[in-house]
Amino acid sequence: MIGFGLGVTVGDVNQDNWPDLYISNDFYERDYLYINKHDGSFEESLEKYMGHISMFSMGADLADLNNDGYPEIFSTDMLPQDDYRLKTLIAFETYDVYKLRLKNGYYHQYMRNMLHKNNQDGTFSEIGSMARVDATDWSWGALIAAFGMRRRFW
Repeated sequence: MIGFGLGVTVGDVNQDNWPDLYISNDFYERDYLYINKHDGSFEESLEKYMGHISMFSMGADLADLNNDGYPEIFSTDMLPQDDYRLKTLIAFETYDVYKLRLKNGYYHQYMRNMLHKNNQDGTFSEIGSMARVDATDWSWGALIAAFGMRRRFW
């Protein structure tokens, strides 16, 4: 394992009243979602729940943002908003490198913040770009909360 775990958040992802864990990892190691098995152990289940994740996850948090009773998961990355910084900081990789990473278990990772909306069916939809929280440059931590929102953004 080469994990650079920079963030751990605890919450009930699947609404079974048991705490689950989301671990954000920087660099190439992927993030992990550990679902509580109710027997003192956890099952790593990220691929069952999410279609893709951040590549350079700095931090993560979870909270119910749309008042449906199910928590969303937010992870921070380093994608800049400014086009000049974007062009001068990003090192693009080839499709062959991407496929090699998939083959070696690194999963689908993209350099940007991710806001995973809980679909209430054991899956999440990533809506960070739609919610305009995908590019916040070097964001080292994550803290999300809903403050009496009157309208839903999704």
